[in-house]
Amino acid sequence: MRNGHVYVSRGPVIDASIQAGGNTYRFGCDLSAAFSQEQGEIASHEVTCTLSVASDVNARVTLIHNGIAESVRDVSITATGEVPEVLEWNIALEEGTYNWYRFDIRDEAGTLLAFTNPFYYGSKEPRITTYNELLSSANLT
Repeated sequence: MRNGHVYVSRGPVIDASIQAGGNTYRFGCDLSAAFSQEQGEIASHEVTCTLSVASDVNARVTLIHNGIAESVRDVSITATGEVPEVLEWNIALEEGTYNWYRFDIRDEAGTLLAFTNPFYYGSKEPRITTYNELLSSANLT
């Protein structure tokens, strides 16, 4: 939990395998090292994310990229809801940019059932670093 390898759920059970640069990662990981020069010549900045979802209701899994819904997949329940459905995404990362990805799981009515911690690629310098700067940027000072 301290390393951010978590998801929050109101029912669905999620397991993930995030493959990048020949290594396996989990939710909350920074994938930048997978494509660094120390790793040798990298032919592609491709990430394969395999998500296993067991749910007792039909659900929709959405890949969120930088806060925007990018891809939606349906999960159909089994008779018991115990056999997970396996979904796979191939994500081509753009070199030199900052990106984050996470998953939302919602029921057919759109109610949020679960979400994952994001995984990241690239670096970004925060523009706001103190509470006072945050208040000032929101015109609350």
